[in-house]
Amino acid sequence: MDASDEAKVLAAKEYHRLERARELDGLRALLDDYNGRAFVWRILSQCGIYQSIPIGEAVNMAAAIALQNHGKWLLGEVFTADMNCYTVMRNEAQQRDDERERSLKNDDQPI
Repeated sequence: MDASDEAKVLAAKEYHRLERARELDGLRALLDDYNGRAFVWRILSQCGIYQSIPIGEAVNMAAAIALQNHGKWLLGEVFTADMNCYTVMRNEAQQRDDERERSLKNDDQPI
């Protein structure tokens, strides 16, 4: 692109603005659904964004850091798309955990 062509620069900026809006709209559609939020929560959990990086081999540490970076990027996207969604996802995850615990306790009861 010719940076001296103002019309092309403006058109490129508008294209990127619209593309970003489409990305966020797609994420909002995913976050508007209970199962979509549960899926995003699973990804965030797998990324270990709140866990310490285990000390060890450099390759393993680098992989853990990279995974956390992806999780932090996703978390930023979630907050950009819907600031309140993280709280909703966290509460729903807690409810699922509570239900799982109750279910396990009920399975341990004699018949």
